[in-house]
Amino acid sequence: MKRGSDRLKKPLHERRFAMEGLLLLGTFFWGMGYIWSKDIAATGVDYHVFVAFRYGIATLLLLPFCLKDIRAMNRQDLIHCLILGLLYYFSQITQVWGLKYTTPANASFITSAYVILVPFVSAFLMKTKPEKKLFVSIAICVAGLYALNFSPGEGLQINTGNAITLLCALTWSIQVPYLSYAAQTTKTTVLTAVPLLFASLLASGVGLCTGGFRMDGVDQRTFFTVVALMAIFPTIGSCLAQTYAQRFIDPTRAAIIYTLESVFACAGSVLLGYERLTWQLLLGGGLIIFAVLLTELPGKTHPKEDRA
Repeated sequence: MKRGSDRLKKPLHERRFAMEGLLLLGTFFWGMGYIWSKDIAATGVDYHVFVAFRYGIATLLLLPFCLKDIRAMNRQDLIHCLILGLLYYFSQITQVWGLKYTTPANASFITSAYVILVPFVSAFLMKTKPEKKLFVSIAICVAGLYALNFSPGEGLQINTGNAITLLCALTWSIQVPYLSYAAQTTKTTVLTAVPLLFASLLASGVGLCTGGFRMDGVDQRTFFTVVALMAIFPTIGSCLAQTYAQRFIDPTRAAIIYTLESVFACAGSVLLGYERLTWQLLLGGGLIIFAVLLTELPGKTHPKEDRA
């Protein structure tokens, strides 16, 4: 009894399983984000309106905790935040746009491929040579993408939604190394809140110019419910869980937990009736997850960064 009570008296951050559980919870909400984004696409709302509201709400909730650091921003901080805001905007637009034509499971597996692309983008930016195993990961990932897009009797049929989602993965692969670069000189609080604000303002501007804020025919109850869920859980909750827990968890162990994002999205999508469990989904998704895990073996060249 004494040993058990001693464990309970340990600070939360010293309990490894508690920290892993926190990361797992954040990963679960990231996975659910694909399903909620699919619901957004089904409402018929303009994607810019979704991004404007999602990131706008998240910014309002975060600002009270970041105002002091935001007031101390310099020109370099502002440039970093503008670039990251543009990347957040484009990644969300392509994600929801792609989900109009593909399933949450496919979108999650394809987006997870950004982990494999990150070292190549980093190598280009930093003028370094990528590890040989990354080329193996790319080959396995391509095989997974082939399986997801294969139609029996018809061969390879590139789904429009899958192609658009690849643009989302490419955007994340640029965002990750750039965030690491910006974090060397700009405070985390600033990099958390201000890019979301810029992404929201950009989406609002485009939405206003294109008439996207007209809500005629839109299921507004579903829209605002899902936007609130997305702002609170995947955007703020998951990122805070990651920021806190990953300080006490080995990066490789954390990265393995993050690969479950696609598993959660796939399981939720099948259970909620968005798609059927097929051999293409199992094989393609399994290959992509394996390719991602391969990049996280000892000697990996990149960290897993915050998602928004």
